[in-house]
Amino acid sequence: RSLDCRGLPLHSMPHLSLVLLGQFRATLDGQLITNFQSDKVRALLAYLASETEPASLRSGAETGKTYSRNGLATLFWDGYREESARNSLRQALYHLRRALGDDDLTDESTAFLQITRQTVEFNSTAPFTSDVHRFHQLLADCATHAHPRIDECPACLARLQQAIDLYRGEFLAGFAINDSAAFEEWRRIQQERLHIEALDALTHLTNAALKSGKYESARKSILGQMQLEPWREETHRQLMRVLALLGDRSAAITQYHACKHLLLEELGIEPDASTVQLYEQIRSGNFPDKSTIATVALPLMEVA
Repeated sequence: RSLDCRGLPLHSMPHLSLVLLGQFRATLDGQLITNFQSDKVRALLAYLASETEPASLRSGAETGKTYSRNGLATLFWDGYREESARNSLRQALYHLRRALGDDDLTDESTAFLQITRQTVEFNSTAPFTSDVHRFHQLLADCATHAHPRIDECPACLARLQQAIDLYRGEFLAGFAINDSAAFEEWRRIQQERLHIEALDALTHLTNAALKSGKYESARKSILGQMQLEPWREETHRQLMRVLALLGDRSAAITQYHACKHLLLEELGIEPDASTVQLYEQIRSGNFPDKSTIATVALPLMEVA
């Protein structure tokens, strides 16, 4: 059989896999795509694929989204004259088709990009996956699963951990399309949504670990929260408590000083009274041990 430039069977449709959480990465049948012409072409792929739910995840017969060329041109080249923006879009689509291997297909209906003179659609029936779609599917499965409490459901806790494992960084980290304010606003909204969802998942995992006395697991989940929002003082108090419960008073005291330094440097404020009181309890050895933890309230960070 004839092979294309990637060594894949000519006219076959490879599986596209996208990593959008953290640094952008795209592969076709496991082979890294390296011939993107620009970050704008990557951004165009990320936008179209993110806004298109794979057919395998949809219920019913709804189809993917169709975009007008004018709308996409405005989104990505909003400061350009109309003719120039449409020209730039045409070039970007040309380079994106080449990168995805659509040019090698004899049957255009199986191409990733379904393009007409007026519209562009990402083929929702094409074999593609993304970490963002998988992340949202895991959270949706938790939301629809029948359980009294999510933090008492082993199946959903496993799903939440899988979702957190996928969250390797903020959405499209490192991207900066300076001449497209509209795209940057879309990216910011996606980032904030995913950020909050990751915090929410970590909060549930922390709550479950604390309830079951799995303090080492709780520590890991709390550290995950701190990576996302290091200035949340309540999270520092959580970590101080857990370190004390693990018997590491020295680390708990060090965490207090780290919290105090961060608050002064980033926000220009001192730790609040409850943080100082917890520090004094731990320092003096008056913080309850594991045998009395059932009587100790360990408040969890609330996610807006």
